[in-house]
Amino acid sequence: MAYDKADYLADPIGTSALAYWKRHHPIPSRIKVYHERDYRPELAEGKQVERYFRLIHLLSYIRPYTIPEGMILRQLTKEDDEALVRQIRQAYHDQGISVDQTKLQSWKEFPVYYPKGWLGLFQDDELVASIICEVDPEIKEGIVDWLQVSYKYQGQGFGKLILLAALHRLKEVVDFVTVSGSLDNENYPEAVYRKCGFIGQDIWYIVVA
Repeated sequence: MAYDKADYLADPIGTSALAYWKRHHPIPSRIKVYHERDYRPELAEGKQVERYFRLIHLLSYIRPYTIPEGMILRQLTKEDDEALVRQIRQAYHDQGISVDQTKLQSWKEFPVYYPKGWLGLFQDDELVASIICEVDPEIKEGIVDWLQVSYKYQGQGFGKLILLAALHRLKEVVDFVTVSGSLDNENYPEAVYRKCGFIGQDIWYIVVA
């Protein structure tokens, strides 16, 4: 669906399944994208279907957070790339997502790369949780792209902590923050975002021939 900046700003999560800066990225012809309002089961007959939530945070209020004693929250550096790649691979191995340091470097070359949005929570030298956020200066949109917590630290609130920390930093430079994620992920990532103040009811269907 064609849209312009005004359309997107009026309803970011209902206008596009992707962040605004990706509007010109080509979508393979075998992939069709439908908002829930336009989706019908017959459109996916015999095809693979994935459902994604899309949420927004308006940044009017961001909950405070506390860093546990003995832990450090800091901006990630190039020296952390290996640990970050390993953590992303572990977190998304069941989704067939492949990430290496070359891919990581390519993200840093995006026009929306925002170094202050790459954060890590550490216990001593161990990466406990990490988040990668981007900033589109054209429309002042923040984008949560990756959020992951190492297995042994899951269920302890560290994903929520690092997300809140990122939101506080993003608020300095953007007007709103968007995120999307799989509705069919058994870990139910949507819950973390809602607990941190994200809202919205938009669902997008990705149909792959």
